[in-house]
Amino acid sequence: MYNEKLEQLIDAALEDGVLTEKEKQILFKNAQAMGIDLDEFEMVLDARLAKLQKEEKAKAQASAPKSNKLGDIKKCPACGAMVQSYQGICPECGYAFEGVDANSAVKELSSLLQKASDQRQMEKIIDNYPIPMEKASLLAFVTWLRPQSTDTKNPLSKSYMKKYEECVNKIRVSFANDNELQPFASYYENDQKKIRNQNIVKYTIKNKWFWIGVAILTILVLILKPTPLSKNPERTNAAMIEAVENGDLQKAEQLHANFEEQKSSYLREGRRALCGAYIENGNWDKAEEYLYNTGLEDVLFNKYLEQGEYERADNIESVDDAIEKIIVAMCEKGDIDRANKYLIRKQSSMKSAYVQHSGQKEGEKKYNERIKQINALIASYKQIK
Repeated sequence: MYNEKLEQLIDAALEDGVLTEKEKQILFKNAQAMGIDLDEFEMVLDARLAKLQKEEKAKAQASAPKSNKLGDIKKCPACGAMVQSYQGICPECGYAFEGVDANSAVKELSSLLQKASDQRQMEKIIDNYPIPMEKASLLAFVTWLRPQSTDTKNPLSKSYMKKYEECVNKIRVSFANDNELQPFASYYENDQKKIRNQNIVKYTIKNKWFWIGVAILTILVLILKPTPLSKNPERTNAAMIEAVENGDLQKAEQLHANFEEQKSSYLREGRRALCGAYIENGNWDKAEEYLYNTGLEDVLFNKYLEQGEYERADNIESVDDAIEKIIVAMCEKGDIDRANKYLIRKQSSMKSAYVQHSGQKEGEKKYNERIKQINALIASYKQIK
């Protein structure tokens, strides 16, 4: 096809069935010097290499030992290495051995079971049936076995499960890195758990003492049912709001204390009315006591800022941009140095929050941008001052 020199170079490069990058460069250099289209040349080169490898593989397969008995030796058709018959993958090149008929084991076992005279003989046939050694046959066999094993209505399910377990053990040892077979190890564990749970449920349902126990327990609960500690939440909320409107904050507190779940969302309306009354009265200690889940966090926060109570403002949670608001309040009152010290003290918690929310890299980036913005804000107040 090409001149004699280039054909000799091609034959020399492909002689060992492998085309190295250096050999490829030499061939392309000579082809280009002869004015040959490189894309066309590469296509021809790949075709010849593929043909050569196919021929070598066919020769290896023809000369490989045919026996698959345990302990026999077979020859890898890809690299020629001698491999034990029980190995599903060549340790030299990673070639996966496949049978001619992947479903032959399934067909053979099914045929043997059909000829059995009773269940005991069928169980014995399953127990003694050899596990396929080749990947394709093993894959087909374990795929067929799985539903047989997990069908608890099937009288042979226990025998199938035992054979299923043997296949999984084979997969774990001989096909440890095979992406098609390895999932069956996980399937087996899940199937075992599912069957155990089904057996527990069946046993429990059939056990008369279980139902006797349920009946006795139900009777005891009805007889010894404790008086509920909690009161009606709707009525408690209404009573708290009414007490606040009448100025009787002590009564509202007592109603709240008598309710079983004081901090639950059930008393949000009553607690909001009580907290709001204490904020208006300037009794902020009491306001904080009933602040939880009221939505009045910003109101009390701003009250603290107005009075310069920055530490108390800092302790209030669920306030958006609380750090920046506190810094602005400090700067507006001329406390620039205090604002800088406060920012330095809060940097660690700010960084942790950004990293936790956005991940290490993105969190650090957002944190650095935020610190830069706040420093610029403080600097702007310095200029005004």
